[in-house]
Amino acid sequence: MSRDPQKVPQSIGSIPTTVLALVNAGKGRRPSRQVETTFSDLFADLETVANQFRQGSRSGPVRESDLESLREVQTALLSVLALWERRDHQFRAALETLNRFAARCHWTRVLKEEGTLAEEPAGSLAALVAARCVIELSQCDPARLKTCGRPPCELVFYDTTRNRSAKWHAEDPCGWRARAARAHSNKTG
Repeated sequence: MSRDPQKVPQSIGSIPTTVLALVNAGKGRRPSRQVETTFSDLFADLETVANQFRQGSRSGPVRESDLESLREVQTALLSVLALWERRDHQFRAALETLNRFAARCHWTRVLKEEGTLAEEPAGSLAALVAARCVIELSQCDPARLKTCGRPPCELVFYDTTRNRSAKWHAEDPCGWRARAARAHSNKTG
């Protein structure tokens, strides 16, 4: 029995957590029931960066120079995502920067205590993060990476709905606020 390729459900792909953490770094968040928007700078200090990005890797201590390199990776990643559909020279330049950092990461084979072989990334922190981003982008559907539809919110999210219809990064608070604002404008306008 052959299936019609038009009716085969498309894979959602895996959620690119490192990509999302990096592109949303430094953006404001206004949690539910909060009046104030809070900004958390992921690059504020070395410990914050190390806690966010070093899981399961063999990188040395995080240095100040790593922060600047991470900002370069973030800028390149933001450009790649923003220009994904255009595929112009700016897109290619940003993709080249991202790939240049990712190429600096290498994989080390390690024998675990249980006798199993594991591959762990090694290299500078920026190289590790860039490599994770490249891997995640290859395993997800980049068209599902969207910016929240509520104008004050700039957070990027991964749309996991079957029909790619999600508009907000979260129902609470952005979905509720957007619908409330629309209802209010319909009553007054």
